[in-house]
Amino acid sequence: MKKAVFICLLALILAPLASAKAATTSNLKQRLMGRIIIAVQSHGEAYYISPKDQQVHQFTDPASTYSMIIGQGLGISEKDFNSFNNYHAPKRLAGRIVIRSQARGEAYYVNPTDLRLWALYNPISAFNSLVYFGLGVSNADLAKILNSGNTIYQNKSLGFQISVPTSWKFPGNNISEPEFFSSTACSKQQYFNCPSFKIVGSAYGNGPDNDFSAISSDNPIKLTSLISGATVIEYHNYGMPDPNDDSLNWAEEYDVFFPAEQKAFIIFAPDRSLENTILPTLKLLN
Repeated sequence: MKKAVFICLLALILAPLASAKAATTSNLKQRLMGRIIIAVQSHGEAYYISPKDQQVHQFTDPASTYSMIIGQGLGISEKDFNSFNNYHAPKRLAGRIVIRSQARGEAYYVNPTDLRLWALYNPISAFNSLVYFGLGVSNADLAKILNSGNTIYQNKSLGFQISVPTSWKFPGNNISEPEFFSSTACSKQQYFNCPSFKIVGSAYGNGPDNDFSAISSDNPIKLTSLISGATVIEYHNYGMPDPNDDSLNWAEEYDVFFPAEQKAFIIFAPDRSLENTILPTLKLLN
């Protein structure tokens, strides 16, 4: 009897602690909204948790990062800007990128720790300034942040996993390819007009699209390090929808090579908006 009472009391004591831990995990991304975070236990990758679209955007090269930052900006009038006290914004703008729409589009980052405005003059200075404000996070916390509101999809036959928004649909039997995702419900008949994200696996170096020496003549727009442990070759405006060729149903192509593991993937995306959010979560399964 005493043992049973003890177990009940222990359960009552531990239950709130378990609930608090779960709440902390689920609120981590929200608590860090507007912050720049740095993966200090990995390769020092930097990410911006944007209050505008609630997404986590990875920094790549200065030019692409600057374009992403401006895209997450909030336009403000000169009246609002001049009302800020000594270059300090109101709390509601913490972590936001504000853009002076009436003053040549000057951009500023509102540092959430002190609400001070920091000018983002050009891609290089903006990149360096934002990284300076970065908050170091562990790999475990980074995974929680990246996967918040997402679903981890694993494809064991191709040997990868990726984190995609929970709202994305998995067409399943409607389309024969298990690695095909869509942001809307799609039937096979809608395949070519459906906003989509597709991953194709291949043996490393098998064919011209998975061979570094052969692909060098295809004029990729740039080489990136979007995915940890991989080299990514990016192509812009790969093709337009063609009912006779499904490879032309995507605007962006990313050829992903994992040299150490001798694995390669081709990723097609409807646009570049997924470049700093979905692509960096691609990982190989052990």
